Amino acid sequence: MNSALTVPHFPCLALRGFYCHGWCMAEPPPLPPPTATDILIGELSSLGAGFNPPADSRRIDEVEEELGVSFPAGVREFYLRCDGITGDIEWFWEFFPLVALMERTVQRRSHPFFILEDGSRIPYTDLVCFCDVLIDAPTYVFHGNPLDPRFGRFYADCTVSEGWPVADTFDEFVRVFVAEHGDILMGLRNTVTEGK
Repeated sequence: MNSALTVPHFPCLALRGFYCHGWCMAEPPPLPPPTATDILIGELSSLGAGFNPPADSRRIDEVEEELGVSFPAGVREFYLRCDGITGDIEWFWEFFPLVALMERTVQRRSHPFFILEDGSRIPYTDLVCFCDVLIDAPTYVFHGNPLDPRFGRFYADCTVSEGWPVADTFDEFVRVFVAEHGDILMGLRNTVTEGK
């Protein structure tokens, strides 16, 4: 007779988050990678920001309708997680609550066009103010017309000079913010300059 201890085989069960323990323990499923919104909120938190309670989906829909725009998915997710930030954070960044977003956007629309450094123009009716930093620094806007190929792009809008593209998507905007938040965001402008 074999003196080795025989252990009966029991299949591992992983039902509704419960796992068997012991030698047959199943690995828990991996966590999903963080979204751009997770990264942005984490970075803002590390800079000392407080967060307003989340906006609900209906309120975001109302803002989109009032402004005649659509929010890119990442921007919508940001507002579903927090309705902008509170408090003074490093370098005085302000990510607008929906009320301020609307006020700033309507103010910008007193001008017909946003003019880029290359001379191209975008109607202000297609742009939405998202955040800014410091006094007399750019306001960062996103393109909100889903019928335009530039939908979802972010730009630096300077009231005293021409603006420039910062990022092609919300995810890219977050990467630029994390890398450059200690200064004015240059984003794609750096890429164009470095390529010359």
